[in-house]
Amino acid sequence: MNNKGITLIALIITIIILIILTGLTIDFAVNDKLFNTAESVKNKSEEQMNTQQQMANEVRNLYK
Repeated sequence: MNNKGITLIALIITIIILIILTGLTIDFAVNDKLFNTAESVKNKSEEQMNTQQQMANEVRNLYK
């Protein structure tokens, strides 16, 4: 009998944790933090790729 009670309590706690995590995730995404961060990282990555490409082109031009 006690095993059923523990299982029910564990299920309730798990559901509560999932609801809290879902709420935090939705709040984070709705406030554009998620998308702004992704856009910022994308822009920085593109800048670095352009810089590396320019450096590679300069090195190639030196040895032509």
